Amino acid sequence: MKVGVWRIKTEGKDHVVGYKAGVEDGEVLLDGKIVDSRGSSRMGVLTKMSFTIDGKPAKIQRRDLLSEDWELVFEGRVYTGEERDLDEHQTTR
Repeated sequence: MKVGVWRIKTEGKDHVVGYKAGVEDGEVLLDGKIVDSRGSSRMGVLTKMSFTIDGKPAKIQRRDLLSEDWELVFEGRVYTGEERDLDEHQTTR
């Protein structure tokens, strides 16, 4: 199971978006609370999980169908290079 975290700042608020995702299932956490939990898609591979940050749509998705790398999409930006440790800095693409 792949695990990652991003720090997001929106409207003056800091948020921590985390995920745990395997091939068939996963969950998204926003500020430590589960906001989405899923089983597999119709193809048997989990490809994205959708949720909101401050009422705005966001999603975590695989970079491509066979990739184990995930990215966060929020407010027109794609965040990659998720953190392994909350003390590290985020990177964006």
